[in-house]
Amino acid sequence: MKNIKYKMQITTCSPVFIGSGEEISSGEFLKDSNYIYIPYKKDLSQIVTSDDALFANYKDVLRKIALEKSNNQQKSNQLNLASVFCKHPALREKLKKTSKQIFISSDLKQKNDDLANPIKLFMSNSNGFYIPGSSIKGAFRTYILKSLIENQKYSINEYSKGKQIENSLLRTGEEKTSDDFLRAWQFADSEIIENKNFEIYKIDKLGSSKSLLPIYIVGLKQNTKIEFTFTYDTYTARILRSNVPPIDELLNQLNQVASQEIKQLKTQHSTMKNLIPQNESINFSLGGHIGKLRHTLFTGKIPKTISTVNGVSVGWCHLQILNKEEF
Repeated sequence: MKNIKYKMQITTCSPVFIGSGEEISSGEFLKDSNYIYIPYKKDLSQIVTSDDALFANYKDVLRKIALEKSNNQQKSNQLNLASVFCKHPALREKLKKTSKQIFISSDLKQKNDDLANPIKLFMSNSNGFYIPGSSIKGAFRTYILKSLIENQKYSINEYSKGKQIENSLLRTGEEKTSDDFLRAWQFADSEIIENKNFEIYKIDKLGSSKSLLPIYIVGLKQNTKIEFTFTYDTYTARILRSNVPPIDELLNQLNQVASQEIKQLKTQHSTMKNLIPQNESINFSLGGHIGKLRHTLFTGKIPKTISTVNGVSVGWCHLQILNKEEF
């Protein structure tokens, strides 16, 4: 049996966020009316230490920001990286030229938001932003399980047995990663995504009764196209006796799961007309801040809280196969 290599493309239908686990505070980026500038740590260190007065000011601002954070004080708009460079405009412009430049979303610009809270960063490496293959594989895994669970017609009373159900459907029955059927699926990281495809967004928690602090993210813009490769190892699949078919046979099933998710979201939040992007090709959801519905295996539960950007639920995508080859 031959292996199959797929070239695939994700098109974002709403903002998408793949978190790196890192965030930056107001003392770690520059901001003007249209962009934020995220300096590389090496460049920032070289520039602030090139001038004694600048370095002293930098340490003082960071100390005050840390003090505010430890005392849970309201953040001061004056404590930011721009204030560090207020008397050093030439060095500030030098730093901006070597920094990651990210556009501020139109909604935040209109509100003149000061971005006082930390900004959560998208996954990146030394070359730039990207989507890890592990994130794509994890999303596929959830969708496949949902589809299989739906086909098996498990009752709501059995939802508490999620781990047992997962083991029975995607493993040989035991909780062993070595027996996981998706070992035959090999996802590569995506291509590097250009900075121009990102914006700073504010996440709103629709349906939450709690008073939440603002959440800011570096998010992928709508209508961004990202390519990645995926290999289906037919030999490993046969050894594991996997009953999961190649990916081109799964797209219709994934579309059915996405359609069910959308239906449930519209039912729960029927007053929000723009909650789901107006795009009939949606067949996949990906990333963080997408709500419990798309994280849980149990399709019978509808989430009360949904993360949105400007009223639109985040994380929706269109997935397609560009080409495939056997080898």
